[in-house]
Amino acid sequence: MNTIAQIVTAMQTVLTTEAERLGWKVGFVQRSGKLDGSRFTQILVFGLMDHPQATYEDLCQMGAVLGIEISPQGLEQRFTDKAVKLLEQVLSRAVSQVIESAPAAVPVLQRFKGVY
Repeated sequence: MNTIAQIVTAMQTVLTTEAERLGWKVGFVQRSGKLDGSRFTQILVFGLMDHPQATYEDLCQMGAVLGIEISPQGLEQRFTDKAVKLLEQVLSRAVSQVIESAPAAVPVLQRFKGVY
C-alpha cells in the first residue's frame, strides 16, 4: 500500500466498518442508536485533529458536522472503560494497516533498540 489513495481507503475502512464492528465487540454499543463505535471514533478523531484541546462542546459541534446530534453531557457519559477499549482497538487496527502497508519503514526502525 504505497499510495495516498490506498492509505485513505484503509483509514476510511478503519474509521467506519472496523470501528462500528469493534464498538459491538468490546461492548461500547449495547443497542442500535445514534452513537455507534464508528460515529464516536470519528467525532474524536476529526474533532481532536481540528482542535487538540477540544471541549465536549467542540466535539459535539464536530458531531453536528458529521450529522450526529448529541449533547456535551451525553458525549461525556460515553467516556467509559468500554470507550477506552474501543479506541485502543481502533488505534491498533489503524497501526496494523500502516505497518502492513509500509515495509520500507522497517530498515528505519531497525536503527532503534525498541519502538514504544
